[in-house]
Amino acid sequence: MPWAQVSQLVGASAATCQRRWEEIRDAGNAWITVGPIGSAGEPVVFGLKLACAPGQLRSSVQSLSDSPQVLGLDTAIGQFNIMAVVLTPSLDAINDFLDSKLPSHITAYETVLFTKLISGTFDWFLSAINDEERAIIAKIPRSVRLDPSDFKDQNLDRVDKAILAKLHLNARAATVDIAAAVVSELGGQNDVSARTISRRTEYLVSRQGFRIQCEVLPEFVGLQATVHFWLRFPPQNYREVIGLVRSLPEVRFAYFTPGRTNLFLYVWLGNAEDRIGYESRLARLIPGLEIVESVQITRTYKRTGAVILDAGKPRHTGWEDR
Repeated sequence: MPWAQVSQLVGASAATCQRRWEEIRDAGNAWITVGPIGSAGEPVVFGLKLACAPGQLRSSVQSLSDSPQVLGLDTAIGQFNIMAVVLTPSLDAINDFLDSKLPSHITAYETVLFTKLISGTFDWFLSAINDEERAIIAKIPRSVRLDPSDFKDQNLDRVDKAILAKLHLNARAATVDIAAAVVSELGGQNDVSARTISRRTEYLVSRQGFRIQCEVLPEFVGLQATVHFWLRFPPQNYREVIGLVRSLPEVRFAYFTPGRTNLFLYVWLGNAEDRIGYESRLARLIPGLEIVESVQITRTYKRTGAVILDAGKPRHTGWEDR
């Protein structure tokens, strides 16, 4: 969205909007990035619950944080005290990851395949945006919502990967600046113009299953609790469930899953005390819902492939090279 449109939305000048956003971004409180959607096709996204040996949590988290295949990483309360979201190029590659990438101090694990993305951070709005403002945003042209069947081959070349790396750090960067950075990174390749960057970015977002989205630290917007919900609902209600989940502002992202649960929700709440009330609300909204497990997160270390440092600023780890 151009700053001129942002200006109309919030009632401040375009220059003021840009300056305030840069202050928020530079403080590490929010950033605009790009990430893969993933599906049961290719690439594949799955949840990984890990039990870590006592005294080895920090080193295990550090090892997983450095892995480009780990998109999200949280520590949690419970038997499984590390929760990860992992990207692999295929279903077969899940076993390769488990065999070679798990830290040595992991004593047990459980995997859950994420089969279909229902709602993601690209659909999420801060509660500060009212219905009128949402209506204005809805009129702005956006890439179509992708289904996994829309994904094309994932054989990205060096230019594609360089573009994704730059967009991951700052998806609002000017195309001319991205072009200059890509040319420098690729050793002076001179056929990468701003127009090429724009064209390839549109292709990556519209046809290759990548999404531009805004990430924000929950504490910055007054949300102090993160909870993972593993749920089961009557399968015949799945269309209704999709609509309900997309209407819940607390849900940062949601996937259908196979097995003893069929729905995963990643939820932000005001505080830990809100959890039981939210469970009751979910049970009222979704007939026949069973809350199989809810997990209290203690800290987020990685989100959309960006390591969240102690100071809050994200650090890119190169998931596009998975």
